[in-house]
Amino acid sequence: MFAGETLNRYVSPSQALPGRVWRHLPLRAPLERPHGLHHPYLWKYPLHLTKLAGGGAEDWRMVRSYLSIFDPRVRHLFYVPYFAIVALVFLLLLWRRVNLKRIDWPCS
Repeated sequence: MFAGETLNRYVSPSQALPGRVWRHLPLRAPLERPHGLHHPYLWKYPLHLTKLAGGGAEDWRMVRSYLSIFDPRVRHLFYVPYFAIVALVFLLLLWRRVNLKRIDWPCS
């Protein structure tokens, strides 16, 4: 959010947060980190991913997320039509915001 708001200050000043609020954004980050440490899978999930990555090519083939959206094994999930719909919606929204001065960068 800090990077987006910094970009707003220089590219889209009409959409930027007030300077007083913007100066407090970097101070927020250290306060948010301890919140992430309360996650129930704090160490288990990264260890699981490390184990999976070292397991060889056979383990990677079982995960559908790593398959291409054009792979016949995932055709029933309709990835290509969904991608086309999302791309069309994105292009329509982009068409409405051609003027860069009106884009709110953290939300875009």
